[in-house]
Amino acid sequence: FYFVRANRAQFEAALQHLVGNNIFLHYKVLPDVVFCDPQVLLTMVTDIVQYHYKLKHSQCAAQGKWEINFRDNACISVPILSHIASQYSDKDGVFPPESFVNLLLHLKIISAIQTGDSNGAYLMPALLSNVGDPAAMGVVEIEEKECLVPLCITFDGGCAPSGLFCALVATLLQTNKWELCMKDNKPSCLFRNCVTFRYGKSTIITLVDFYSHFS
Repeated sequence: FYFVRANRAQFEAALQHLVGNNIFLHYKVLPDVVFCDPQVLLTMVTDIVQYHYKLKHSQCAAQGKWEINFRDNACISVPILSHIASQYSDKDGVFPPESFVNLLLHLKIISAIQTGDSNGAYLMPALLSNVGDPAAMGVVEIEEKECLVPLCITFDGGCAPSGLFCALVATLLQTNKWELCMKDNKPSCLFRNCVTFRYGKSTIITLVDFYSHFS
C-alpha cells in the first residue's frame, strides 16, 4: 500500500477492476491471496488428474484403501490433496494446502463425502467413469409404481454446458440433505453422467446427464 500510495478502499476497487477484466483471480474464500497467473491452479488440478490416471492405467497396483478408493470411486483423501498442494505452497504459508482444498470446494470441483468407505475424503465427479444408457444397462433400478415422471432440464444451444453436471453433483453434495445413495456400504450408482442420491430419509433421486439435457 505504501508504494502505490493507495488506501484499502482504493486497493479493493483496483483489484475488482483487474479481476473483472480477467487479469487477476481473487476468491472470497482466500481473501489474502491474489492469483496473477491462473496456470498454477490449472497445474495443481492437472496433477490430481494425472495421479488418478496413473492409478487407473498403470501396471503398478494401488497401495492402501485411500488409493484404491481414489482409483475406483474418484474419492481423494486429505493427505493426497495436501501432498499435491504442498508442492506449490510458498515458504511464508500464504497459500497452504488447506487453502487449496477450500478453493476446490468453492469452485465446485470437489465435495466432501461422509458415507461408507469414503468417510473423510473428497469426491471429484469429473474423474468418475461414464456409463451408457443407465436404465438399459441396469445401473438404475426403476420401480414404476414408486417413480414420478422424470423432470427434464434443457439448455439453450441443444446441449448441457461442459462441466455443469459435475459441478451440480458437487453442489448438491455440499448441502445437508443430499447424500450418495449407498448399497452394501458402496455408492449404488456413481458415474460422471449418472448419480443416485438419497434426499432426506426416504427419497431416492437419480440425476442423469444425457448431454442434450439432464433428467
